[in-house]
Amino acid sequence: MGCFDVETNKVGPEEERAEKTPGVETALREDRKCKDVLFLVIYLGFLAGLAYVGIVAIEKGDWRRLLYGTDSNGHLCGVKNKNGPDFSSMRKIVYIDSMEPSLGVGFANARRVCASECPKGGRVCTAEDFPCSLDRQYMCPYYRYTDFNKTIAGVEKWSSQYYDKLVESNATATGTTSCKEMGDMVRQWDQSGLLSSLPTFLAKSLRDSANVPGLCGVLYQSMSAIPGRGPCYPILLGTVDVINRCIPYQSSDIRTRMPPTFVNVSTIANLESRTSVSSLDDLWESEQVRYYMSDVVRSWPIILVCGVVGGTLFSICWMYCLRFGASTMTFLTTLVVNAGLLAATLYCYMKAEIIEEADLGVTIKHYLPEGFDTNPDDDYTWNVLAYTFSAITFVIMLVTLLAIPRLRVAVSLVKVASQAIAAVPSLIAFPVVPLFFLVCFLAWWIAVVAFLWSAGDEVERRGDLSLMTNSTAYALTCEEDPHCAYDVEWDSELKYLFIYHLFGLLWASQFIIGFGDVAIAGAVARFYWCKGEVNKMPRNPVMHSAKVALNYHLGSIALGSFFIAFVQFLRGALQYVINRVKGVVGESKNFLFCCLKCCIWGAEKVLRFTNRNSYILVAVKGTSYCTSVVRAWKLVVKNAMRVAVVSIVANVLIWLGKLAIAIACGISALALSNMPPYTDPSSDHYLSSQVMPVVLSVIVGYIISAIFYQAYEIAIDTMLISFCEDCERSGGKAQFAPALLAKALRQAS
Repeated sequence: MGCFDVETNKVGPEEERAEKTPGVETALREDRKCKDVLFLVIYLGFLAGLAYVGIVAIEKGDWRRLLYGTDSNGHLCGVKNKNGPDFSSMRKIVYIDSMEPSLGVGFANARRVCASECPKGGRVCTAEDFPCSLDRQYMCPYYRYTDFNKTIAGVEKWSSQYYDKLVESNATATGTTSCKEMGDMVRQWDQSGLLSSLPTFLAKSLRDSANVPGLCGVLYQSMSAIPGRGPCYPILLGTVDVINRCIPYQSSDIRTRMPPTFVNVSTIANLESRTSVSSLDDLWESEQVRYYMSDVVRSWPIILVCGVVGGTLFSICWMYCLRFGASTMTFLTTLVVNAGLLAATLYCYMKAEIIEEADLGVTIKHYLPEGFDTNPDDDYTWNVLAYTFSAITFVIMLVTLLAIPRLRVAVSLVKVASQAIAAVPSLIAFPVVPLFFLVCFLAWWIAVVAFLWSAGDEVERRGDLSLMTNSTAYALTCEEDPHCAYDVEWDSELKYLFIYHLFGLLWASQFIIGFGDVAIAGAVARFYWCKGEVNKMPRNPVMHSAKVALNYHLGSIALGSFFIAFVQFLRGALQYVINRVKGVVGESKNFLFCCLKCCIWGAEKVLRFTNRNSYILVAVKGTSYCTSVVRAWKLVVKNAMRVAVVSIVANVLIWLGKLAIAIACGISALALSNMPPYTDPSSDHYLSSQVMPVVLSVIVGYIISAIFYQAYEIAIDTMLISFCEDCERSGGKAQFAPALLAKALRQAS
């Protein structure tokens, strides 16, 4: 009886039909029992823990924090805050002083407000504009949280753009702390001679407003013209919208963004003593990266058509042709892959201008569409791609040459796999089923991560967070203190829950993949042990095999998938440690870390190989996971000379097929990316380079082809393991092997 059977003696029609098949029951075990039940119980308990993590995340988290973010005062952007401001139309996080993240404060502590759009274009204050005088070129703190918030008429309390209104303030130095401190600072500059370095009209305005009572408004506006002094701040850097965060970027030294006369009185004067620019800021220094990210957004139709649709159509067509002409398609695949990689390598060399068309002796460029000329902005990228493709092409050609002696035998094995798939057509479509569950699980997992990431507690961060001002705290509450900001902080419980949730991603993903492997292996095993006679097989072998796996073998799948997930988790943990200690440890420890990474990577590959063969024996014999592992290794070692090389070559042929489909997707994307909408600079879909649509189409196409070819890969391995088991049962001569498979493996002996 199965683990989930309700009636203990009930036998389904497929099982009854299989049991009456003469000879099959002696090879393919039908009277099965639940195996590895303890690990199934553990796995179900683990899934219950994942559900608990999701409940906690949803209760404590708010996904809108992740999508829109909060300002420095703890208000959520993009929504109407309860008992707070209505920021429904203000979804962007803008940093009040665009230089703060670059000058050591960091993105977490830099003062920020909610705004309707990211500053860019004409809002950026250039060196030619100094001192900037337009209201749109300044960002200010919320008017409500300034110490002069009752001194200007007509300014909305949640406004962050009121630079042109500052001059109307009727604040006084005796009643406003910020005005008094700014006046003291200006007088110090005047005594030290720094004030005279500024433009004459600005120096006069600062001197007069600092020494004449009642001119605090003029002082505020004049002081704002100096970067970093406030209360409003010129927008010196353009921004990029990254998930509703307006991230400032810089393409050169910040000092070049303003006249030298302003540097000594601004906060940039102490740049060397500040913390180095953050890694995210370094990322945006590369304008090409921004172009590529923009290209991804603009080229999504290309990626969808060539990667998703094209990958699916190419895979179906290729497998259909492989079914009726395995030999022809195998050799054609090998030829297409090698020729395609060679052509791609030459094309990259031409784009990088490493070789000219004269060096090739042909005028290739005359046959290419317009837009294929080299873009000087991405020469480096094409150089990298050229050398990368050179290495890949060399390796593939070398593998092809080494595989030639065994190619005919491997083709026979592919033919047998094609026969099995022809006998059970649903094998091609079945990988979509575990893929569907995997996508659903990933969607749920990502949603929980979004809630979990935003589930921390709001904490106050007080102190001299803003290195841009010398004023001191004058308010008691964090909302009114310019040196206080709110941030979301995880407690230890949330950190452990995230680690648990991360391991859940690895284990559940491997479990779903393992279930698909067992179901497909069981259906192919039916084909083998029935000698390829379809009339002796259940009506729907795949569903029958999936039902058997569901009833009896979930515990074995849970145990096997746990080992893979655990090793993957170790790899991730080791990489995390390496990133944390990078630049701190010596060369010897770096070498040790590198060796550990290689060892864990090798262990994962061995475990994957072990799991695949063990799952096959679980499907064939119904034994437990550990018993299947021992049996699988005995069969593999004993028959290594007979089947190992053939298996490798056959899987290489399947891999070349996936590579051919990926190359076809890339070529299609390259052709579409050179159509007029994507090559016209005046178009909204103009691409700075074809790199991103082509690369992403290749990756997506390869992933889709891998899903469809999964049936072939498992079919080949199942045939070989079943052949070895058949030989062991029959005293060295297989009794159930299809004639073509037996002949091919005799040639390999």
